Amino acid sequence: MTYIVEHRLVLAGVILLNALIMPIAGAAGAFLVLHMILGRRRPLALLYSVYAYAAGVTLLASWIPLFSWITEPWKWLLIALGLVHTAGLSCPRALIALAGSLVLTALFFGSLSPALLALKHAMG
Repeated sequence: MTYIVEHRLVLAGVILLNALIMPIAGAAGAFLVLHMILGRRRPLALLYSVYAYAAGVTLLASWIPLFSWITEPWKWLLIALGLVHTAGLSCPRALIALAGSLVLTALFFGSLSPALLALKHAMG
């Protein structure tokens, strides 16, 4: 994405929003999975801190082209370790919470696809 010449400000805005919103979306998904499926109560602020720190560390290297193949699995590993060590979950429960938050986030943004396509066509 860093090589796209046209609409650089829009691209910068999208990248900034992605960096800010994805930890919130992941933490909200983990919060829902922990409460609904696993019956565990963990504060949303605790889950957000785990997701934000993991995302922040990987954002340092994710701007390098094709490096996301390394940084994304690394981020998921950091989130799983954070859920185990910070939130006090067992490894299987942390993996279930992580997988559930990934699925919920993918479903949420996948459902936004038609609206984003319509917005793209409306903009030009």
